[in-house]
Amino acid sequence: MKKEKSMCTGCYDDEYNHGLGGSKECWSYETAKVIKRLCVHMNQSPPYNFEENSEDKLSCYRRPQYCYINKEALNTEGYWK
Repeated sequence: MKKEKSMCTGCYDDEYNHGLGGSKECWSYETAKVIKRLCVHMNQSPPYNFEENSEDKLSCYRRPQYCYINKEALNTEGYWK
């Protein structure tokens, strides 16, 4: 999947793509890569199903009260390693 600014929607730093503080682009966008990650709310308990619920996100994407998990962080049952 190709990197696009539309992938920044919902990110905490997306405002910088729209001129916050006189900026033209978020400082992380240039070096960001598209990776498959699982979005987990801070109050969500394991097990997590990475295969069914993961999505392509930018490596720098962050959203308050959520964490983004790489597949390598979970065991086969969906719990933290």
